[in-house]
Amino acid sequence: MKIAICVAGLIRGNYQRHLRVAKSKFLGADIFYSTWSGYKDEESESLGCMYFDEPDIHYQPWTECVRKSKHPKYHAYTKKYRDDPNYEPKFLNATKQLISHAYQLKHQVPKEYDLIVRTRYDTYVSDKLDFSKYIKHAYTGKSAVGFAIRGTRHGDVNSFKKIDHIYPKIGDTHYSVDWGWYLNDNLIIHYRDRFDPDKVLAMHENKELLPAEFGWYQVLSEPLDDHLSVYGGAALERYVP
Repeated sequence: MKIAICVAGLIRGNYQRHLRVAKSKFLGADIFYSTWSGYKDEESESLGCMYFDEPDIHYQPWTECVRKSKHPKYHAYTKKYRDDPNYEPKFLNATKQLISHAYQLKHQVPKEYDLIVRTRYDTYVSDKLDFSKYIKHAYTGKSAVGFAIRGTRHGDVNSFKKIDHIYPKIGDTHYSVDWGWYLNDNLIIHYRDRFDPDKVLAMHENKELLPAEFGWYQVLSEPLDDHLSVYGGAALERYVP
C-alpha cells in the first residue's frame, strides 16, 4: 500500500493545522497540492502546487445533468433551482471538486500510489481518532469511505458514527440519510482504481457528472453500492464547533 493525500481547491482556512493532522493520521503518505491557475500566488508556490485551468461549467448539474440521482435530496435541490435560479448559485460549481481530483490523479500523482485520501484545504481532520480500520476497509475492499458531520444528526467531529445503509424514498421522513446514492465528501479514502479520471472528465463533457456528494457516489460506488459514509473524523472547518 502506498498512500497519496490529494489536496485541491482554494487555499483557505487553517490548512497548515489540518494537513499536519492528516499527515499524522495517514502515516507514510505523501501530500500532493493543487489549485486553479488563476489563484497562483506566493502561498500556492510555497506549497509546490500543481496548477490546473479552472473548467468551464457548461451545464447546471442540479437541473441540466442528463443523469439523475435517485436521492430525494437531489430532487429537492432541483426543484429549488427551477423555482428560483438564484438559489445559492455557488452550487453551480459543485462538480469542480470531482474534476480537480481527476486532474490530480491523471497528471500529478504517480501510478504507484494505490490508496488515495482526497481532502480540501479547509477540511478539519480530527486529531483524536484512528482511521486505520477505514484505511484497511478501502484498501482490502477496493472501495471508498467518506467522512462528514451533519448538524443535529451527528455534530461531533471527534467520534465516528456508522451510517445505516438505507435507500431513502421521496416522501420518507428519513429522506436525508447520507448513504443511499450519496457519499460524504469532506474527506474521502478510496482505492485508486475505483476512480477513473478519463471517465470522470468525459462525464463532465457529456453533462453526465452529478454534483457534490451525489457525484462522488456516482464515480466511486455506482453500481456496486459498496461505499461507506461515516459521520465524524473530518468536516469543513466552518462547521466544526
